[in-house]
Amino acid sequence: MIAWERDDASFPGDLLSSWLHCMTRPFEFFDQLDPEVPFGRPLIFFLVFWIVGSALGAVSTEAVLGGWYDEVYAAEGLAAPGTPWFLFMFFLSPFIGMISLALYVGLTHLGVRLFVRNSQSIGVTGRALCYAVAPQVVAIVPFLGWLVGPLWSLFLAVVGVQRVHRTSTGRAAAAVIVPPFVFWFGLGILFALFIAFLAVAVSGVA
Repeated sequence: MIAWERDDASFPGDLLSSWLHCMTRPFEFFDQLDPEVPFGRPLIFFLVFWIVGSALGAVSTEAVLGGWYDEVYAAEGLAAPGTPWFLFMFFLSPFIGMISLALYVGLTHLGVRLFVRNSQSIGVTGRALCYAVAPQVVAIVPFLGWLVGPLWSLFLAVVGVQRVHRTSTGRAAAAVIVPPFVFWFGLGILFALFIAFLAVAVSGVA
């Protein structure tokens, strides 16, 4: 059992050691997940690293691109969003994270049902994806962290699904990648069609 899911481990050492374990030895980490542990434990892990990662990403973005944003907004005659906006988004980050997690788990488990034989329950999928958020904190590193973090999380999601559902890497990758891709691609097509329809309607009225 990983440290974060043990009752006898002490905070915050259990959280940090589990984060390091997940980041550096993911195959061993996901093999040790206990499906009997209440889902609240992995969910708290997710929220902690989602919120911290979002805050670090906002700080690094503001530090590197803040001046550029100011120029863009100034060119449009607008005031750039300042500290109150970032505080507001920080307040919303837990809610955005919960919605994102629910959508991600739903789409991924749909992929599990499609591609994985003898799959486990959706709770098992959700547990694995909660821990896949661990690389979110590397967003503190401008540019490189913004690129590496999501790719690392994707890798952990594939490893997590592969280990908890006892399937092949190819099937796990298909489960993690295909349904979200189809969903967002379809949503993009619908949005493009809506914009095209709106443009035609406006030009017709004019």
